[in-house]
Amino acid sequence: MSAEKQRLTVLNRLSAEYPASVSLEELRKDTALHEADFRRTVAYLEEKALIDVEDLKEGVGGVFGMARITASGLDFVECSARRVRASWIR
Repeated sequence: MSAEKQRLTVLNRLSAEYPASVSLEELRKDTALHEADFRRTVAYLEEKALIDVEDLKEGVGGVFGMARITASGLDFVECSARRVRASWIR
């Protein structure tokens, strides 16, 4: 799966729960991403301010903490959805 698709998968899952936070470990399991890919994706989305991460702890058993999509993240998801729909119209 491409990095862009991984980011959209995480953002789409978080947007379904907006404005609530989701456990990072639950999010990783729901998105079926490998642990290294998930950590990289979450770090990227947090750096871009598309998600907020609270109480991040990395352990042997996984990634722990809570994540919540931001308003910028919701806008990104909506723009991506419009871009996909527009490509089907052509």
